[in-house]
Amino acid sequence: MMLREATKNGRIVVPKGRIAGGDLQPCSCGKKQRRLSYVAAYWAYIEHRTLFFCDCRPAAATLVRAGLFPCTPLQPSIAFDINLLELITYNMAYTAPNLHGWALSLEWFWKERGYILGTREVLRKRFSNAFHWFTYLQEQVAKEVQEIIHPGFTQTINPSVIAPPEPPPSLFSPCVQCPTGQTKSIEDIEPPSTSAGAVTSKSARVLKLNGGDTPTQIKQEPGLPTSSSSAENPTPIQEEAESPKPATMPSIFLQEACPACFGGSRPSLAKSKNDIIVCIDGNFTQKCLQGKYIDPPLQHPHTLFVAEDEVNAMEVYIEAIRKKAANPRGQSVRDMLRNILPDHVLDECEKSFTAAQEKTAKASGKYYADTGLMALVCRHDRLLWVVNMTTPGEQQHYAFALLDKLFQHIPMDWHVGLLYDIGCQLERSMAKHSIMPSVFNRLCFAVSVFHAFGHQWSCQLHYHLRKCIGYGLSDGEGCERFWSNIRKLIPPLRVTGRHRWRWVLDRQFRHFKQDNLHNLAAIMKRKYKACDKKAKLAEKTLKKAGIPEATLKTQWLLQVEAQTAKLQRQSKNAADKEIERILDLREEQGDLQAQLRTLLTDEKKELEDRLQRLQQRKSVKSESSKSDVTVAEDVNATQEALDIISKRIETAEKALGVPEDTDLKALKGNVFLRHRVNARALKQRIQAKIRSHKFERGRLERVYRHHVMQEKDHQHTKTLLKRTESTVATLVKKFNDTVALMEELKRRKQAPLDVDDEIWNDDGLLEEENGIVPEWLGNQAIRDAIPAYLDKQRVLEETERLDKEVKAVCTWLVNETKAIDEARQHTADDVPLHFQLDMRMLLLWNVSEHWRRTLDPDSIMDGVWLQVHHIDGSLPVIVTTARDTQAMDTEEIDTSDESEISQDDIEERQMILAEECEQVLMQTAEGDRDVEDEEYIDTEEDDDDEEVEGSLTGIPGLPKPFVWLPSPPRRSVHDNNAVIDLTEATLMDLTNSHVVDLTADNVPIDLTNNSVIDLTGLPPDTPQPTRVSRRNRSGIIGKGCGPYSCFTEDVDRIEDANDGLFEGRVISVVAQALLQDIESPRAQHLSSLVLHTTRELLSYPGDEDVEARVTRWLREQLNLINPVRRSDTLLVPAFVPGHWTLVAIHWEIQTVRFYDSLPDRAYAKRDERRVEEEVWAFLQLMEREAGGTFERGAWQWVSETRGQRQNNGFDCGTFILADMREYFMRGKPSDITQAQMVSWKRCIIETLRGLEGIRYYLMTRVDDADGEVVIVDE
Repeated sequence: MMLREATKNGRIVVPKGRIAGGDLQPCSCGKKQRRLSYVAAYWAYIEHRTLFFCDCRPAAATLVRAGLFPCTPLQPSIAFDINLLELITYNMAYTAPNLHGWALSLEWFWKERGYILGTREVLRKRFSNAFHWFTYLQEQVAKEVQEIIHPGFTQTINPSVIAPPEPPPSLFSPCVQCPTGQTKSIEDIEPPSTSAGAVTSKSARVLKLNGGDTPTQIKQEPGLPTSSSSAENPTPIQEEAESPKPATMPSIFLQEACPACFGGSRPSLAKSKNDIIVCIDGNFTQKCLQGKYIDPPLQHPHTLFVAEDEVNAMEVYIEAIRKKAANPRGQSVRDMLRNILPDHVLDECEKSFTAAQEKTAKASGKYYADTGLMALVCRHDRLLWVVNMTTPGEQQHYAFALLDKLFQHIPMDWHVGLLYDIGCQLERSMAKHSIMPSVFNRLCFAVSVFHAFGHQWSCQLHYHLRKCIGYGLSDGEGCERFWSNIRKLIPPLRVTGRHRWRWVLDRQFRHFKQDNLHNLAAIMKRKYKACDKKAKLAEKTLKKAGIPEATLKTQWLLQVEAQTAKLQRQSKNAADKEIERILDLREEQGDLQAQLRTLLTDEKKELEDRLQRLQQRKSVKSESSKSDVTVAEDVNATQEALDIISKRIETAEKALGVPEDTDLKALKGNVFLRHRVNARALKQRIQAKIRSHKFERGRLERVYRHHVMQEKDHQHTKTLLKRTESTVATLVKKFNDTVALMEELKRRKQAPLDVDDEIWNDDGLLEEENGIVPEWLGNQAIRDAIPAYLDKQRVLEETERLDKEVKAVCTWLVNETKAIDEARQHTADDVPLHFQLDMRMLLLWNVSEHWRRTLDPDSIMDGVWLQVHHIDGSLPVIVTTARDTQAMDTEEIDTSDESEISQDDIEERQMILAEECEQVLMQTAEGDRDVEDEEYIDTEEDDDDEEVEGSLTGIPGLPKPFVWLPSPPRRSVHDNNAVIDLTEATLMDLTNSHVVDLTADNVPIDLTNNSVIDLTGLPPDTPQPTRVSRRNRSGIIGKGCGPYSCFTEDVDRIEDANDGLFEGRVISVVAQALLQDIESPRAQHLSSLVLHTTRELLSYPGDEDVEARVTRWLREQLNLINPVRRSDTLLVPAFVPGHWTLVAIHWEIQTVRFYDSLPDRAYAKRDERRVEEEVWAFLQLMEREAGGTFERGAWQWVSETRGQRQNNGFDCGTFILADMREYFMRGKPSDITQAQMVSWKRCIIETLRGLEGIRYYLMTRVDDADGEVVIVDE
């Protein structure tokens, strides 16, 4: 961390003193220093060096401080440049990891430059070792920083990562009171100690109990202690910390994993029960071969792998719970599931998917130590956890382990929508065996969109996420996209050690999540566009159908009810069962009739008694009223039950085909009736299959009509259609055979039916029992409108969820900014750690900019997004404007993970930047260089000489527009003819910014302290200029006044309502115009780059080259106001991160006054101290140039005393100009307020518009036989 801070994350070279360890503390061990000869390997060269080290100053630490990473910690023979290792690290994040290939490449690269490194294995082993421990230290630094921001973050991910080893606790732990008031009994069984790197045996289990479960006994394997307590439904351990209040927010880990899903509080959706939507899927291509030896243990500090102990404990729990018999407590749950879908439908689905068949091998456990992965991702494809599979098949306990992990990290009132290829099987298992009953009611299951078509139609009606309520437009294929992103890791990791395999995967997972965090807002924007598109299509279809949505909803519910109803099955005693059922119903009917007669008799007797009492004039009205009501209610209830039983008997007798007065007991065992009942069951199944086949085929027909057939998307549908056709043919054959048997029995006079029975004419498979075809089946308009109605409902759900997700990401961004700010304040004394926190804030600012441009292009939520003042002044920032945002909004957002700006756009903008920066004088570049092009400035005479009056109410003496007479061209210190004096260039810089001509190959690009690259002036749609078009370019490019000038784009930026920030060039031009309009000014001003450039003296103390260059440049700036009158006040604008301030130097009274329109903002005091250091260094240099001596103690620094005057984030430059104008006129600051800013800013713009335009010409010298010829505007 100290190296990163000293080199600004590698942006500057290592200070000279660090290479030899000169900045280390003196030796304290008293031992003789040892000498070490090593090879320093940089990108382009290798050199031999000597290092002196001892016990208190080890070689490894000294080398790292010098920017080199050793191959071994004690006596390294070679040390690699850390910047080179970091580049390779990021390269391997996007390509297949290949250390061997990189070692060979470096070897050949250096060999071509004349270096001999010995045998090939020497470099490869050393490079591999150095790279491994370099990445390890990188992750440790990231862990340390994360712990400072969010204390206990690592412990929340995986307690076993950092928990110290402890003796095995007692087998019984006291009960823990849950927030809901339930009591949990926790058993903690510690496994026996194992060798390092060995896989924990299945006998080492840790068990837990969910709330509300009854203890029972689980059989332990030999050698393990047993517990006297028992649990009816034992589950894996889930350590929960006692808290006075239930958690209302997900864990910090989940908030970091996906701010859209978990960044805020509970979304409270009105159209969806699911608070979050996640997806689970397994993959058997990411596997690791069994090695001959076990590689050293290595675990990522922020690993996303669920601990093996938890997975093994879940496996034991599932095995134990499945062996137990059904219990009354779980019977209601199973009945509920059977009422949703019949078992025969789920059985067919199980046969359709290999994933549902746990015993089917997908990878050989004989050759692979790890057979695959199972991942849990959110609906934005962001990985939450992953499980390492070690079994040949995809077993359910892996999915349950992931779900158990998820529920540990979310509040107890959150509901989860789960998308899984075989979600129907997972739900049936949970209901059938009462698995994790405490969370069953918080789970909703659905099937991912592409895999849904492989399920039975009845299953699709219930589990297809486009037909389920609450899933919106989620597709459930996030895991498939995740597997595709990491498929490059399959070949190299297949042969690596299993610990290294996990380490590389964890690093890839973390980088993938961090890299795609920027695209989170773009994903949500794409979802909004998809909602708009689908909503328009749905509305068009519904409008064409003209059917009320209430009717469509009713018909859809009727369709689901009819097509998911349980079908009758065939059996050898089917008729006897029907007869028994009718007899039972008749017996129940008789009981109800007897009960009704008794009630009627009692009621009659009660009425007679009441009449008799009334006749005797005994008032017992209040006593008999209650009795009368009770008797009446009993009569009504009994009558209703009797009517229901009678209808059921009538339906059953009609289905059996026997009259009401038939002696049913005599018909038991009748063969004909058995065939009849079975034929009816077959008929119902054929009807259901044909209907399902029709609805399934509808999707395939629509696909062919639209010519978008995709083999992968619809392979399941085609397979299901073929299987359905075969099933229907089989059922029809069985039905015909049964009818043939009935015909034979009739011919033999063995049919107990009448000759005119309806069964002999019953040949219509599509006829309903009541003879009426439902509208959802027979009305084509309703059939076509129902999918549109469902699409509309899903769009409404998706839009509601997206609105909540936007709110969640904003909440997370604000909280994360606050957490980093607090951590920075607490670590102000720890410079290296503070720098790492500044870098984290910079990364967060980058994310904020991506999100702001996508979600808030009009800057409505300014309080949410990070501003430039959040960033430390020494960090690089790219400042953009709203014009770029508007230009990008017109473009389609690419659905890939690539950048939104193509390489051609980047090159085009670089060329435009080079063209506009070719006039910039490289003040900080070392040495002079000759150029062949000469450029000069000319003015454009204004055709309209009419003065434009511009007055500001309440502020007298406003400057009037004037005509500027340009000064003769000045020669720069580099002997270049300046087109524009860009000493004011790029005042969005935070420390030492240099604008570089990117087209000049012979100009060294010094990015030593290049903090901000200003892209605000780049027209996004300008065509890429050619060499000829650049030379022919001429025209007005800006405004100027005296020695100062600015671009036209700078003026346009001030007028932009979404931006409004002043460039330093504009402040200097306006200040010069204000100064020239005053006859006897009482103050003078300098460019804001004066203090900006003085910072270099503080950054490089003792560097004679820097001091000479800065002194020469400051001398030129002072010559612009020569002579410097000591009676005047010298004004210097000072730019701090994202904000303008002003420094007023009073020579006569030796006082420096500091003015800030936002003195209460974050880090205001730190910014003021930074400006104060620069001012003292500037004054010391001025006194030295004048031949005097600067006495710091004689000067006084006065801070801002007027309080906060600014109420927004962009009027700081306007306040500064108001103060400068008052100083020019009266020698004191202004009392202008925020309410007057609009008028004052309009006056500034009018002043700029009234200035002379600066015309650009390019002159080229060419050599001719007769001498030199100058061509103007060739």
